[in-house]
Amino acid sequence: MRILDRYIADRFLKSFLISMGVLIVVPVLVDVIEHVDYFVDRGANLTTVVRYYFFYLPYFLTFTIPVACLLSTLFSLGILNKNNEITAMKASGTSLYRVFIPVFGAAILISVLAFLNEEELKPPFLEERSRIKQEEIEKYKRQETTRFYNLFAQGENGWIYHFNVFDSQENTGYQALLQRFESNELREQIEADKMNWQPPVWVLENGRYRVFTDDTLSSRAEQFESFKRLVKFDLRVKPELFIRKAKHPDQMNFKELYGYIRSKSKSGVEVSKELVQLHMKIAFPLASFIIVLFGAPIASTPRRSGLAFSFGATLIISFVYYVLLKFGQSLGYNEKLPPALAAWMGNIVFGVLGLIILFRSRK
Repeated sequence: MRILDRYIADRFLKSFLISMGVLIVVPVLVDVIEHVDYFVDRGANLTTVVRYYFFYLPYFLTFTIPVACLLSTLFSLGILNKNNEITAMKASGTSLYRVFIPVFGAAILISVLAFLNEEELKPPFLEERSRIKQEEIEKYKRQETTRFYNLFAQGENGWIYHFNVFDSQENTGYQALLQRFESNELREQIEADKMNWQPPVWVLENGRYRVFTDDTLSSRAEQFESFKRLVKFDLRVKPELFIRKAKHPDQMNFKELYGYIRSKSKSGVEVSKELVQLHMKIAFPLASFIIVLFGAPIASTPRRSGLAFSFGATLIISFVYYVLLKFGQSLGYNEKLPPALAAWMGNIVFGVLGLIILFRSRK
């Protein structure tokens, strides 16, 4: 790297670290103040509360990283502009685009780290936070949470399981739908009011069993029967799988959520909300770069610098971005927009505006 690149990147990264430190403390303190009665009433000790918020940090990082990127961009480049350093760089023959390269490079690196936070830290940390809340703060054992709702799971031999309710204490699923696929073709389907684990087999009660085959004319043929009691010996799955799969999408990484969506969509269930969340796992980490692309040319505009301007602009731009983000999510959840467009709408709008401002800036 050239000395100039190191100098600009150093200013940006130092501002980013300071911004992150400030921005991560504020929401944590606000949350602590809001829930102090909750912790006191349940007799939670200080160590437990600290651990609870430690495992909550990746969740807060998700929302503070883009804001910190914008604030550090406006502040670091704004100070360079205020001190006429950008003017001096231009006078030496360095274009404005070249000045922005180390900032954009650092923003891309931060976006990668934000994605790793979403994939590697956030899911297990939120799961541990949930455990601390249940077992150490609310003082009841995890196994007391016996009922899981709208549960999907992928089993062996192409079987997909769906229960409206699954009771982990009774090892019983209610309103069960089982489907077996071969090369994306539905071969078997079982609907049952109840599916109970009686080692070493599953026993299904009050349902319908359908088998789909291809006849010699390549048309679909179906065999159908109703049953009061059915024992399936080829369901090689144990109840532990369903308990393990009972996660909220926030506690899943990209691969887990993708598998969950595939299982759910194969059963013919609407997955628009989950698809939006899947695209958000990539779109939101990239927001750190998009927001820098938008903020850099603004910070380099003459007479726009200083801490007050940086904070004010950050609040306004962040507010608009998150409103646009939530608006897009809402449209995606309600199937008014395709899931990909709904998740990426904020990035697309700010990316296009950022490029327009960048091209119109004085080089």
